This record gives sequence, structure tokens and C-alpha cells, in this order.
Amino acid sequence: MDPNLVFGNLEFAVESVPATPVVTTEQARLLFLHTHTWLKRVRLYYTLRDFPLQYVNGVLDLSELYRYLAFYEPDLESMYNVQKRRGDALETLSGILKEVRPQCYLAVNIEIIRELAEVQIELLSLNLKKLYASQDTKQQEGEDVIKRKIDAVSDIHQRLGSVETYFYARPKATERAVDGEPSDNEVMTGYDTEGDATAVDVPVRDVVNVEQEEKNQKEAEEVTENDCCEDLKNETTNS
Repeated sequence: MDPNLVFGNLEFAVESVPATPVVTTEQARLLFLHTHTWLKRVRLYYTLRDFPLQYVNGVLDLSELYRYLAFYEPDLESMYNVQKRRGDALETLSGILKEVRPQCYLAVNIEIIRELAEVQIELLSLNLKKLYASQDTKQQEGEDVIKRKIDAVSDIHQRLGSVETYFYARPKATERAVDGEPSDNEVMTGYDTEGDATAVDVPVRDVVNVEQEEKNQKEAEEVTENDCCEDLKNETTNS
């Protein structure tokens, strides 16, 4: 370096800008913050009144910076917010130029309109993506609900089948108990002295015998009653 070009009393620092391709979202955001800081300084120095061309180019560069940042955003909501900020910056510049001298900035206004159209297309695309994503989520949730309902109905059918099998098996067990000795686990439902239903150990054979005895006794009473009626009829006839 030429010694004549070195200023010993001048303090300055050159910040490094990455020269490698940006790959991750964090790298894109760091580069965006660094560039955005300098673009704000450009707009503060190059005002629209004194340097209109430089000011307009600074806003257009900011729009392009937002467009590049949106490419690296991971989710749809972040991309939408970045594109929205890009559109706000362009609309602000368009409004300022229309108030100042619209005929002098006709070419710039055409460029701004083109940029705004691109922003609106991007926002529409992002809205459609969010809509389709929500529909896919609702469809997945609907499939899960239907699956749970099917499982619940299947479980109810299984329970009803087990109950039906139980009630069909009880008469068969009673018929088998008539011919042989009842097993130890054969239990009938009876009533205690207070009238509440309780489970008491009553052999099935004894219950059948009691029912048979009651039936025989009823038949004997009917025969006796018929005999009495027959005797009374005969006595009336003889008289």
C-alpha cells in the first residue's frame, strides 16, 4: 500500500460482507439486516428533493431485498409478512411521487406498478397455499374423527355380541344341569329378606325339582276340583 495514501489519524473499520452463497434462513436474515441498515442511511442522505433518482433507486433496492428475503423464509406466514412489507414500501413511494410531480416520474411509476403487481401475485399465491394447507389439515382431522367413530361402533358391537352369547348360553347350562349334578360355580339370583336382589348359591337341580313339584301339586288340585264338581253334578241329577 502506498504510504502517501495512509491517514494515520483517520479511524475507520470495514465490515465484512459474506462472499459465499447464502444457504440458511439465518444467513439470509443477517445479510438482510446489514443491507437494510445501509439502505436506510442512503434514504436519509439522498433525499427526494435533492437526489430524487438516488432516493427512488434506494426504495427499489429495498423492494428487491425484501423479495430475496422472502425466498429464504421457512413458513408461509413469514413469507407473507415480508411480501406485505415490500408492498407497503412501494405504495409509499408511489404515493409520494404522485403528490410531487407525476409527469416527471412516469417511467418510475410504471416500474413501481410492475413491482406492486408482482407483490400482489405473490400474496395471492401464498393465500392459496395457506387455504389448501388448512383444507388438508381439516381433511386429516376428519379422517381421524371417522376412524375413532368406526372404532367406537366396532367396540359396541363386540360388547353386544358378548352379552348375546352370555344370554344364549344360560338356558343351555340350565338344561345340562337338569340331567346331572350342578357344578360349584353355578349360582342363581335370589332375594333376601328385605327384597333386594342378592346372589345366593342355589343348585339348578333343586330349582327344577321345586318347579316340578309345584306343577304336580297344581295338577292334583285341578283333578280334585274336577272330581268334586262331578260328584256334585251326580247328586243333583239323582235328586
